[in-house]
Amino acid sequence: MSKTEFELMVITCWTIWKARNIFLFEARKPSSQMSVAKAEALLEAYKRVKPSGLTCGADKEKKTAEVWKPPPQNWFKVNVDVAIIKEKHLSGLGAVIRDSTGNAIVAAVKTSRFHGDVSYAEAEAVRWGLQGPEDAGLSSLIIKTDSQMVANLINNRKGRKNEIYWVISEIQDKIKDLRNVKCYYTSRSCNAIVYSLAKLAFDHLGTVVWLGSFPIEITNVFNSFD
Repeated sequence: MSKTEFELMVITCWTIWKARNIFLFEARKPSSQMSVAKAEALLEAYKRVKPSGLTCGADKEKKTAEVWKPPPQNWFKVNVDVAIIKEKHLSGLGAVIRDSTGNAIVAAVKTSRFHGDVSYAEAEAVRWGLQGPEDAGLSSLIIKTDSQMVANLINNRKGRKNEIYWVISEIQDKIKDLRNVKCYYTSRSCNAIVYSLAKLAFDHLGTVVWLGSFPIEITNVFNSFD
């Protein structure tokens, strides 16, 4: 058994234990699919935030996992992420829009063709994530992506990457058209929910958008990270 497989086994056991407690003490039954998705998302988050090698105590304190925070009043936060199945040349896009109270008002998934460039897929997720707020007439948006490269390119903090230049250009044009839009990098630990949604995209070929009222599979994703 590889180290990654062992880590996934340990986290899966923990999510099963937590699902058992939720069933016993809260009379809710999380689906097994959601438990597996949560385990994989937590493992990805752990890999992103764990320190590499030895660090002093002060450094360790700085590397504590970031937690998701709601946007300021009258603002909306849009988290986007991507899951990829390279063998099938597919990418799953996930997006969640939440208000200043932390309530999810929109959740969406979409499948797209994976062209071999992860940063392109991440940029595509940002472009698509802006479409929902634009259609709904929402302004004052904070876009969060866990691709540092894409965030830097959108904010002109890094030189062009030719493979995704046109996608970045379209994103920048959309941001100009909307009012009060900011795009920031966020850690995978803050994107665990939307990463799980991105994986669910493979069960819903095409584009599916839920407004306010969510099916049980989406509710389970939100509840599993409470």
